[in-house]
Amino acid sequence: MKKMFFVLTGFLIVFSMTSVNLWASNHLMSPDQCLACDVPVGLGVMNQAGTTATIKWNAVTGATSYLIEVENGTGNVTPFFFTQTITATSKIVSGLTPNKNYKFKVKTNCGTKHSNWSASFPFGSSSGGTGTCGAPTGLSAVNLTTTGAKLTWVAVPGATSYTVNVQNGSGNPNVMNVNYSVTTAYKVVSNLLPGLNYKFKVRAVCSGVTGSWTAYTNFTTPSARPGDAPSENVFRSIQLFPNPNSTGIYQIANEEIEEAFNVRVVSAMGQIVLEKQIQVQENQIDLSQFPDGLYFFQWQSGLQHGTERLVKRSSE
Repeated sequence: MKKMFFVLTGFLIVFSMTSVNLWASNHLMSPDQCLACDVPVGLGVMNQAGTTATIKWNAVTGATSYLIEVENGTGNVTPFFFTQTITATSKIVSGLTPNKNYKFKVKTNCGTKHSNWSASFPFGSSSGGTGTCGAPTGLSAVNLTTTGAKLTWVAVPGATSYTVNVQNGSGNPNVMNVNYSVTTAYKVVSNLLPGLNYKFKVRAVCSGVTGSWTAYTNFTTPSARPGDAPSENVFRSIQLFPNPNSTGIYQIANEEIEEAFNVRVVSAMGQIVLEKQIQVQENQIDLSQFPDGLYFFQWQSGLQHGTERLVKRSSE
């Protein structure tokens, strides 16, 4: 009888331990049961204005709130960390340092459950402009003559016009401070003086919203040589806009060319897709029948010529 009791007792102990182990095993098989929400996507930044920026993302079905984290990014040695749980899909973040890099990430809360973090989205704070219009980049002064220059920059997506400020530079005793308004990503300036320093900056305007000024870019006009005749704007310029373009219809910005000129459009694979002579009264190039991609617009008028990269892409 005692032997049977010990056998039964041992069986119950083994059964109980097995049950506990099975329960523990089943419980540990799903350590991420709480990860039942979708990870937020569509991260972006808008309304950058120097010390503030609005971060945003797409709504997630079933979400009850979102946890956000914002911190300093690559090259930004100024510590910054902001975290908050909100129910909206955007948040104005303040306390940023102008012209510094930041990043943010988001996770979804679905009641007592949550998602993984999204990938971090990097962004840079602006230099203090207003609105959603980005600052131009790639400023350069080309085609320099003793009295003129062509000031260029990379077009800003969504820009409807640009303001260009030109001033006398270091050591230039002739006071100059002029603003120009243009619709193209360049400005040809004249009435400069030989052998002097100048500087220029640009800001974009996007449907009435004015963006931030760029930093100044310096340039110097060539010195006049003895016996040189007074210099004129001997260079000419043709440019197409808007660029990039979703329709394939590019407007021609023709500056100081008063006669017909020859054009050629070449694909990124080197294929000539269009070749014609443009008359003075024509004001556009039609690439709507060609597929999206990169093209090169080449033009020639007498001894003057140039090439411009064109990007054709369908709107999202």
